[in-house]
Amino acid sequence: LTGTWEEPHVTGNFWVDRLTRRGFTLVHAPGTFTGYFTQVGRGTQVYGDLGLTGGAISGKDITIKLRPSRIIFTGNPLNPSYDMRGTSTVANTTIRLTLAGTRHKPDLALSSSPPLPEERLLLMLATGRSLAGADTTLGKGRVSSDLAADFIDYFVFGGQGSALAQRLGITGLSLIYEPDTN
Repeated sequence: LTGTWEEPHVTGNFWVDRLTRRGFTLVHAPGTFTGYFTQVGRGTQVYGDLGLTGGAISGKDITIKLRPSRIIFTGNPLNPSYDMRGTSTVANTTIRLTLAGTRHKPDLALSSSPPLPEERLLLMLATGRSLAGADTTLGKGRVSSDLAADFIDYFVFGGQGSALAQRLGITGLSLIYEPDTN
């Protein structure tokens, strides 16, 4: 810790054993932070680089193993830039995630083994399962910025997921078992 009381500069390493917020948990995450804090009016501004070299983020039905990633602060601590990478496995599909941009303008790229469309991969991450028929429901294009923003709100910021569900056209789900059919 260096600098002044009004503008402290922080450099160091940290370890997150378990951090939970709104149903999502970051565990076993080593990291570094280099940056400084300033006061602007009644708010605090943060400038610097927070690096994570590992760990896992878990939510409702999914776990993402983090690869070396960064969160870059350029003032407003609630609107950092991301350079994050991770992997997850859903229904025997390994999904690779790359998140760049900001919370309000994210650039989320998804790829998988076996190869599947990005929109289906996003749905798999949101639900924790592979839904049969998702390919016919979703287009075959790139994940839109709006859909990616809803995913970030749902997974990272603990949103209830209603905006994501509405965008995907999910309003309710019911199963009816009829013994005479398959």
